Amino acid sequence: MRKISLILLALSHIFCLTVFFTIVAVSRETPPKPVNTLYIFAHQDDETDIAAKIASDVIAGKNVFALWITDGALSAPADVRERESREAMRILGVPQENLVFLGYPDMKSIDHLPDIHDKVLNTARKIKPDEITSNAYEGGHIDHDVSSFIASVVASELKPNPIHFEFSSYNIYKSVYRVGKLLPREGAKTLYTPLDGEIGELRKKATAAFESQAQALKFYESFIDKKTLRTRGEQYREAPAHDYLTRPADEPLCYETMIKPASSYDTFKKAVAAFIEANKSESE
Repeated sequence: MRKISLILLALSHIFCLTVFFTIVAVSRETPPKPVNTLYIFAHQDDETDIAAKIASDVIAGKNVFALWITDGALSAPADVRERESREAMRILGVPQENLVFLGYPDMKSIDHLPDIHDKVLNTARKIKPDEITSNAYEGGHIDHDVSSFIASVVASELKPNPIHFEFSSYNIYKSVYRVGKLLPREGAKTLYTPLDGEIGELRKKATAAFESQAQALKFYESFIDKKTLRTRGEQYREAPAHDYLTRPADEPLCYETMIKPASSYDTFKKAVAAFIEANKSESE
């Protein structure tokens, strides 16, 4: 009897060791699932405002995808805008097959919310992003605010919900025009991507790819807080729970006063309210 007990004990030890080494071997052979991250832009050149994070994501081994909502054709031909974005993304290390151009009319994306939503959602479902990064809701350009709204809705519809990050292009705060600086939001923590070494160089090269936008980008650069950019880096943050039926700032917005042709927040609010009501009716 004692002999049988010893044999059983030995067999149990052998079994446990076999299971242990099998688990170790599998864990070594199966690398962790890479993070999928989707960037949603309004225009071709918006990526210059978040290029350091894109480069950082690529270097970190994330699968980076990017989608542009409009054709950007008000400032240069659509094919030129797309070609420049493709070159910028090539420089940053994003594969060409990971780029999606929806081609909606520049400054008119607000007129196509349902279609844009459906196409972005379908794209996101194929990618299964762990993160979505979009333009911030800041009243800079009406297409930027559409990008923010669509990204917020899509992030809420995907399961599991990806983290939604946002970045600033330009806005007006306390009557001051600002570039690359997020509007303050209670409880929202600003994050930074440092422009050290390779990432800083990649950002410069990617920005230089936008030859058709060189004059506009030079204008924006003159308003950037260069000290903060140099010492801390490029701003972004996890997007707070924006109320898109409330103005992003309690003062005239850039797209109402500085962008030509001008748009109005009332136009944005009306389209968003109609979209929310239609989606509510479908879910009931």
